[in-house]
Amino acid sequence: MLRAILFRDSFRRLVCLGMVVVAAGLLGCAKTQRGAKGMLDTPLHHYETGMRQIDGGKPDAALQSFNTALQLNAEYGPALAGKGLVLAMNGTVGEALELIRSGQQNADRNSGSPERMWALVAEQRAFIALHEKGMTSDSVLLRETRRAFNDARIADEQAAMPWYWEGVAYLRALEFDDARSFFREAQARDQGYAELAGKKLELLEKIIKASLKTSVGKRIALVDQLSRADMAALLVEELGVEKFFEGTELPDISTFAAPRSGTADAAGQGLDTTDIQGHPLAADIRAVLPYRMRGLQPYADGSFQPDKPVTRAEMALILEDIYIRARNDSALATRFMGQDSPFPDVRSDHPYFNSVMFVTSRGLMHADLAKGLFRPLDPVSGVDAVLFINAMKTELDVF
Repeated sequence: MLRAILFRDSFRRLVCLGMVVVAAGLLGCAKTQRGAKGMLDTPLHHYETGMRQIDGGKPDAALQSFNTALQLNAEYGPALAGKGLVLAMNGTVGEALELIRSGQQNADRNSGSPERMWALVAEQRAFIALHEKGMTSDSVLLRETRRAFNDARIADEQAAMPWYWEGVAYLRALEFDDARSFFREAQARDQGYAELAGKKLELLEKIIKASLKTSVGKRIALVDQLSRADMAALLVEELGVEKFFEGTELPDISTFAAPRSGTADAAGQGLDTTDIQGHPLAADIRAVLPYRMRGLQPYADGSFQPDKPVTRAEMALILEDIYIRARNDSALATRFMGQDSPFPDVRSDHPYFNSVMFVTSRGLMHADLAKGLFRPLDPVSGVDAVLFINAMKTELDVF
């Protein structure tokens, strides 16, 4: 009897406690919701703002926009998925995918609503972002994005968005033929993606034209801004700089010493810099250091600054230097000195004037025909760097 009473009392206490917890939860949820303060203060508006901010390279601002949308509706699917995408871009995998899947579950599935498609595309983009960070393989990227793509096509049969982002996934996995098919379909469907898909198709045509030999070269061709480390890797992997410079006269490096002590490997032949230790492309950088190539040599303080973008002026210096050594014709380095500059943005007394004149006169690089500018300080894209090097190889006719 006593046991029954104790059990009954305990049960009542548990029921009461449960009711308190539920009530507290409801009150907590109520606090997260707020009323709209204007016609545009809607979950949809804040979600769309957040996606524009992501596309504009402002993920932190996008996160704030998604949180604002969730203040109005804590279960708004697109905002949950958008928030997950931002977390994936920051490398937070588990929570990112959990939010994205929650967004897919909460998205409006009614016919004509794009919400579920948006949430599925967020998953495509999340895996693309993780791949960009080196946190997932090509095979996982394609498997996961293809699954999300197939579901997105069912959710919205007319949408161009899933086709475009699946094209990006295949492009990143170096599956160029498939990527081209996806971009063409996105371009045909348009819905604001025709121009974006067209630019990707132009990039693909350049990459295919370059006939790249290595996966390293293909991946570098995809970068928007070529870094100094990327350039070193490109010279090693695609040009074969070590073999190419066999028999050419190397600059005297006997007096060079890095300002800080370092352990140089054999490829470096005693050269080292202060900031490449641990860099993923350190081996490629050390392979080009002995050649002291103009435009890619260490800085005065001994640093290499591997992640600094290569400018068009520096690319001109690099191409000219390679050509001069291949032809063993040092007179080329001063051939245009004393001439007037045809480019308003390149003075004739600039250190890279001769290099700019050299590469443009031989068609290795081109100026902006519409404005007549060379744009020496603009960054070089990966695919353009590949095409510049290929043009030089054709000019030399030694490959």
